[in-house]
This record gives sequence, structure tokens and C-alpha cells, in this order.
Amino acid sequence: MSSFLSTLNQKVILAALLCLLPSIFISFNNVWNTYNTQLSKLRGDTDFFAEQMMNLQRQQINRAESYLKSLANTPEILSGHTQTCQNFLAQQVELNDLFSNIGSPLVTGELTCNGTPLNRVVNVKDRPYIQKAIQQASFSISKLIEDRATHALSINLAQPVFDKTSGEITRLVVGVLPFEWWQNLLNDANHENLMSFITDKGGNVIARFGEQSPLLGQIFNPDSDFSKDFVLVEKQFVRGNANQDLSLAFWVALPKQQAYQEAKDAFIKSVLIIMIGLLVSGLILVFSAKFLFIRPVSSLLDEFDSGTNSHSSIMGIEDLDESIKQIALRQQQTKQNLSSTEQELIQAYHKQDMILKSVSVGIVELDKALNVLSFSRRCQSYYRVLEKDIKNRHLDALNELTYFYQVNDFQSIYQALEEQNKDVIEVISRTDRKMTQYSDASTMYFKWAISRVNFEGSEAHWVAVVEDMTEHQLKQENLAERASTDWLTKLPNRYAIMKMIDDAIRRDSNTGFTLVLFDLNGFKLINDSFGHDVGDALIIALSQRMESLLLDDEHIGRLGGDEFLLYLPRRQAINRIQFLQHCFFEPIEVMERTFNCSASAGISVYPKNGNDALGLIRCADLAMYEAKQSTKNDSVYYDTELEKKSIKRYEIESAIRYALSNNEFKLHYQPVVNPTNNEILSVEALIRWHSLSQGTISPAVFIPIAEESGYINLIGHFVLEQVLEDLPQLKQIYGEKVCINMNLSPHQLKDAILIERLTTLAEQEEKVNSLILEITESTLVDEEAVLCLRQLQVLGYKIALDDFGTGFSSLSHIAKMPIHILKIDQSFISQSKHSDRDLILLKNIITMARDLELKIIAEGVEYSDQANQLIEFGCFNMQGYLYARPKPLEELDLNCMNGAVNKLSEV
Repeated sequence: MSSFLSTLNQKVILAALLCLLPSIFISFNNVWNTYNTQLSKLRGDTDFFAEQMMNLQRQQINRAESYLKSLANTPEILSGHTQTCQNFLAQQVELNDLFSNIGSPLVTGELTCNGTPLNRVVNVKDRPYIQKAIQQASFSISKLIEDRATHALSINLAQPVFDKTSGEITRLVVGVLPFEWWQNLLNDANHENLMSFITDKGGNVIARFGEQSPLLGQIFNPDSDFSKDFVLVEKQFVRGNANQDLSLAFWVALPKQQAYQEAKDAFIKSVLIIMIGLLVSGLILVFSAKFLFIRPVSSLLDEFDSGTNSHSSIMGIEDLDESIKQIALRQQQTKQNLSSTEQELIQAYHKQDMILKSVSVGIVELDKALNVLSFSRRCQSYYRVLEKDIKNRHLDALNELTYFYQVNDFQSIYQALEEQNKDVIEVISRTDRKMTQYSDASTMYFKWAISRVNFEGSEAHWVAVVEDMTEHQLKQENLAERASTDWLTKLPNRYAIMKMIDDAIRRDSNTGFTLVLFDLNGFKLINDSFGHDVGDALIIALSQRMESLLLDDEHIGRLGGDEFLLYLPRRQAINRIQFLQHCFFEPIEVMERTFNCSASAGISVYPKNGNDALGLIRCADLAMYEAKQSTKNDSVYYDTELEKKSIKRYEIESAIRYALSNNEFKLHYQPVVNPTNNEILSVEALIRWHSLSQGTISPAVFIPIAEESGYINLIGHFVLEQVLEDLPQLKQIYGEKVCINMNLSPHQLKDAILIERLTTLAEQEEKVNSLILEITESTLVDEEAVLCLRQLQVLGYKIALDDFGTGFSSLSHIAKMPIHILKIDQSFISQSKHSDRDLILLKNIITMARDLELKIIAEGVEYSDQANQLIEFGCFNMQGYLYARPKPLEELDLNCMNGAVNKLSEV
């Protein structure tokens, strides 16, 4: 019996040992599965990093392209004003963390304004991406560039700026996109032994991360230059046209050693678990067999010492061995399933953690009492607080932790949570950062999208997605400011000041106030003479002076161009207006030049002249126009007569349009004579108009209106064609050598159609010798008009200066101008008999004109003593009622001169 019991004990031990074999197999299988799982996770992580880098690069460039295109349409860039552009771009660089620098070069390559100060002249015309942007007239990207000074990598982008009128490219907007984001991404990933590098189109390594990454400048070959012990993933990024201007390969590698180590750890862990389980199971099996089976059997054998029973007992033990094997196998299968599920959960957790760290939004979990349960890395960056410091504390504790450098306003969040009328609540919170020695004060805006959660067993009651909305909010504020602020002077614009006036009327309709509309005199001349840069600088300087002189309850805005609207909160304000007008327009120095400015002012009063902003401004505008026409007053109060004048002016303008279509204009001719020898020198074509609706209208009335409305060019075409049609008949009356004087205004000299017609006529010698073009002194201050006169002079036309003495010119000025004939204004002739001073002035004008070898014609001669005086001073050519009145062509004859005979001479 003892041998039987010994055999039985041996079988129990053998059963325990046999249980070890499947466990060992299961352990090795588990190790292999663990290795493959870890390897798959490494591949997934590597592919994820590479995909993230490529996607973030694409997002960076798309955002940059959109931003540069919006900048290209801003008034600050379109204006081309250097200082305005410089200040604007400096502000954009400060507000926008996307670019390290923004500049705006001309199409010639000169970098006229830049977001960061320049210490030397820079020309970027030779850079390929600049040339491409100009040639293709579209957005362009450079290759990855290394800065020579800082060795920092960047991508440069260029967007053409188009002129709104011509559609031509005038300049570009260029942005420098720093390439440091990918390094920050990998630093944040905090993945052990992570390596990454970037190669260009030729395979050269241009950026690296990790000590084992290929060296910079090395040509990388993945088949020969990289160990098989690494998981390596490549993502190609191409942006540009068919030439692939920006072609990069993002490489990410993780060592397989991590998978080996995980598998080794899993093996050791499994062996330990199996050994411990086997030991415990064996002990249980042995003791159980001993007390529950072997002892009873031993007792039974002692009582029944029969050989037959031993066979039956042995069969029971074998059955017991089989049951133990089945139990052990099920145990190993359960353990294997639990291990696989555990690995999947760990992998999912790592991926989720990686995604939360790389997304551009923050995540905050709050319990019902608004205590912080989790605070993602992005939120830690937003609020400059670590999760361990704020965790399990109330949200408002952020202000205690950030007291010294920023203040966070969460009142809007608390108020929204109290209402709780939506599943998802979106709130904008504001954070004000204080000024320190390291940074300037700034304001940041964050959007909190808060959702309620009701997961069983979860402490979280609210989950908030936090997004940085600073750039968007600043854009909205910038747009709102532009909608109400003049872009050049930063004064309230037309719409803002109109709203202020209407608000003042609604607030207290019984209180009166005064509006003064200022319009600068001669501002167009300043722009034409010195350039728009100087004109803009003058407007800015004047606006700053105006604003500094106002009281707290007085306001001024820019309506546009050179017009400013002043609001004074009282009705009787004439003394204040005169004082401000004098102070506003005192001599001012701008860009090393001193300007003596003046302005015409139109004044309207509420409620006398209107009951809304639009009507009051219109009244002030009518009064300002009257002040501009007046030679005595520089400020005029509105009255109803101005309304009548305005209506009359509009009626005349409408009648001009009708007259041009229905041939109401006629030409009259007045001869220019030499009474000393009874010679006719030429005839002047004078336009006359008898309107069917308005009656006879003087040229002094309708010509200024035609110039303002633009009809003067059509009138000019009519006069020229009528003169050419009448020329043969005039030659029949006065002889073949007769010339016709035709008046031209400065506006007509800018009429391309008229100038082209005169150029064509110049090819006919008879026509060019028969026409004398008369201009006024105001033409000589317009450089474009003077250039046109020089071209007409070269073509053979003679130029006469009409009404000399009534404008701004001087004889020294005239000496340099293309003038052949000087016509002395009739005011000098009529006044010469009243004082010796006027007589001396007339004599000196004639003498100096003769010294300049100019032909002289005296206008408005009506009396014989005037003619005798002019002949005595040496002026023999005259025009006036003394000799002939202007008459239509059909009434002209040789007897209309009161004694002049048909003897012609060339002018």
C-alpha cells in the first residue's frame, strides 16, 4: 500500500508539472503578441507624428496665404504711404504669432515698409518666389530657407497687391513663416527616443530632432543610412505649382528596442505569474489530494485490502488530472484575453493623450461645484498654470495663481452655467495680461464650449473645450474700428460722426448744436505738386492739431479727402468757430516743408437748419460751397437762398446736358486788331448759349458748372469741330492767313480724346497754323497740363495766356512756360485811368512782356483814350467793344470793325 501511495503522490506532482507546459506555451505566445502589439503601436505613433507634421505644415501655409491675401486689400497697403504702411505692418507682426516678419516691397523689389526695423536698404527683386508672384500674378511660396544670421529655418510667402483701377500689380505683401513649430510639436510629444528629420527635394537633411537623427546636409538614403532596429515613416509634402516650389519629406523614427523591452517585461511578468500560480495550485492540489482523496483512499485500503479496488482508484486520479488540466487551460486563456484587452486600452489611452496634446484647443473637466478635475497642456499654456497647481481647486482659483501677471474674467462663464438652457454653452472669456519687464500688456480672448456630462461613476459634471479666439476677436475689433474710424487720421469717419449727431438729437432734441464743414483750399495742388505721401502727412498733422485743440464736449471727424466736420454743442458759436479756424490752419511743418493752409467753412445749426445728421451735413456742404465761391468770406452760414442757388446750379447742369444733345450752343467771333495800321490779327471764338428752359446764360455762369460736372470736355469737342467747320468761311471773310483763338480749360488739357484730335490736326500744316490755343493762368500751376502744352507747342500750335493778372502766375514764371502771346486782362485796362499806380503797373507789364519777346494783346478796350494810352506804352494789339462786338458767323463782315480794313498780318 505504501508503494501505491507513493505512486499516487508522484502522479499528483507529475500532473502539476504537466500543467506547466501549456503555461509556458501560453507565456511565449503572450510575449510574441505583446511584441507585435507594441510594434504596431510604434508604427501607429510614428505614422501619426509624421501625418501631424504634414497637416500642421499645410494648415500653417493655408492660414498664412489667407492672411496675406486679406492684408493685400487693406487701405494701409493699397495707399502706398510709407509711414502708414510701416506702422500698420509693425502692428500686424505684434498681434499675429503666425509670422516672424511681414514686409511690403514695391514691384521693383525695393522694401519700402517692413514690420521690423531695417538698418539698410533691401531689394528682393532677385528672389525666385518674388519673381514668380510677379510673373504669375498669384500667391507664391519659397523653398525652406535658413537665415544667415540666426540660422533659423523659415518659409517665405508673397502675395501681389493689385491697383483697384488699372488692375496692375503695384507692390507685394511678403510674410516670413518661422519653421520652429515642428520642433515644439516634438518637444511636447515627450516620446522617449523619438527622432525626426526633414529632407528637401534632393534628399538633403535640412532639419533634425533627436541625437541619432542624420546630420544636417547629409543626403539621406533610407535603405542604407538607417538601421532595421527602427520603425521609419515618410510623409511627402508638396505645395506650389508644377515646379514644386516647396517640396519636403517629413521623416519620423522610433526604435524597436521599446517593443523588445515591453515584450521582455511581459515575459518576465508572465513567468512570475505562472510560477506563483503553479506553486499555489500545486500546493492546493497536493494538500487537497492528500486530505480529500489520498487519506480516504488509504483508510479504505487499510480496511479493504483488495487488489481490485486499486484499479478503480487509479482511474479516479486520472480523471482528476484531466480536470486540473482543463481548469489550468481556461485560466491561461482568460489571462491571455485580459492581457490583450489591457494592451488595447493602454494603446488607446496613449493615442488619446497624444491627440489631446497636439490639438489646438484645451480641455477642462469640472465637477458640479466647478472644481477642476483635469487641465490639459494647451490650457496650461493659455493660463500659465500647471495642472497639479489647479487640480481639485475651484476654477476661480486661477486668478489667485496668476495674480501677478494676468487677470482672468470668468463671470460670463458663471452666468451662462447658471442659466443652463442649452446642451452646449459657448462663452467668450477675457484675460488681461499685465505689463512686465519681459512683455507688454495685452488682452487675450478664449471661447469656452461647455457641455454637460452624465456618465455613471464619473466625477466630471462639465467638460469644456477652450479655444484661443484672440486673433479672431482682434480682427472683429479691427473691422469694427475701421467701420467707424478714418483709416488715415484715426478720427471718426463719416458714418461714426453721423451716428454721434443722430444720437445727440435723440438724447436731447431740445438742445441746439452747430456743425462746421471745413474744406481745404488748394489741397489738390499740394497732392499734384509734392505727391500723395506729403498730402497724406499733411492731413494727418492737421487732424492731430485739430483734435488737440478741442474741448471735451467738442468732436471732429473726417468726411473724406480734405473735408472735416466739427461738432460744437451750442447754437451761438461764431467766436469759437473763428478761433478754431484760425488755429487749425496756422502754418504747419510737414516733412521738412512749411505749408500755409486755409479752408472754406460751411456752417449749419440744429434745429434751425435740419432735424437729422444727413440734412444738417447737406446744409453745411451747401454753405461751404458758397464760401469757396466767395472771395470775401471763408466761412458762410447756411440759409435758404443757398438751397435755391444749388437748385439753380443743378438745373443749369441738366440744361447743359440737353443743350449738347440739341445744338443750343453757338459760337460768336470777336476780332483782335491793330488800330495803328487797321490790321485784323485774328478772331477769338466765344461760346454763347440761349437755353429754351433757362433763357440766355452767361459763360461766366455755365462754364464753371460744366467744369465741375465734367461736361466741359464735350463742350470743348463741340467748339473745336465748329471752329474747323467755320474756318473756310472765316478765311473767305478775313483772308487765308486769319487765325482763330480757341479757349481751353485745364480740364480739357487732360482730355485724351481732345488732345488726340489736336495731334491728328497738327499733321495738316494749314490747320495747325490757323489755331491759337488760349489758356488761363490757373493752367500753369498744373504740371500735367504744362507738359501737355509743351507737347502741343512742339506740334506747332501757338499758345496764348488769357486774362493775365487775375491768377497766380508771375512774369518770371511765364518766362519758363510755352507761351507765345500774352493777353492783358480787361480789369487792368479799365482801372488804369483811375490811379497813377495802376497806370505804372500796366506800363511795366507791357515793357517786361516785350522784353520776353511775347506778343501782347489788351482785352476789353472800350474807349479811344484807353487805346491811345496802350499805343503810347507800346501795346498795339487790342480786342474790345471799341472795335467789334462778338457776333455769329453769318453776321461777320469787314465793316464790323468800325473802320478797320482788310489787311492781315501773321501773329
